[in-house]
Amino acid sequence: MTLDIRDAPNLTAVIEGPGSDNSILQIDEVVYINGTAQSFGASPTSLSGNLSFGMRELNGGGTFVELFNQSVNGAFTISHVLDVNTTFVKAGNVELELIFYPDNLDATDSLNTSGTEWFLQGLLFFDLLANSQQRGQDVGIIVQVSDHLGGQLDLNLTGNFTFDFDGSTVNDNY
Repeated sequence: MTLDIRDAPNLTAVIEGPGSDNSILQIDEVVYINGTAQSFGASPTSLSGNLSFGMRELNGGGTFVELFNQSVNGAFTISHVLDVNTTFVKAGNVELELIFYPDNLDATDSLNTSGTEWFLQGLLFFDLLANSQQRGQDVGIIVQVSDHLGGQLDLNLTGNFTFDFDGSTVNDNY
């Protein structure tokens, strides 16, 4: 019998959002990823390689959207902004993926991110469209709302909204 025993990677990490509830990640805010990439065993050593961070809609299936792929060596501390222009994941419940690809080993290790209810908080953009009106006259406006992906469909917009003009509330009947 011949045994081929090789080093294996061991990734440990913590992923945290910017607020008091670390499971809520926010568009245009920092996500913090701290951890180590080491060999597995009684005497672990630091490993160099690439760390890939991905995200997808919960229960959406499909592939993860890679948000970054960064070189690490042993202990790492990463602060990554979920940029509105590069985070192509719909707001809501999400799944996370963190995978370490060692430079010199033919194996990978991934962080188990299940068990935490991760949530991506998006951005809403309000565009107000109105024709020119005489001063002092009521005006009708159209409000168009889009999310950080540019979508205008399937947006849950329940809630209370107020419109302010020059610091004064002009209408809150919505």
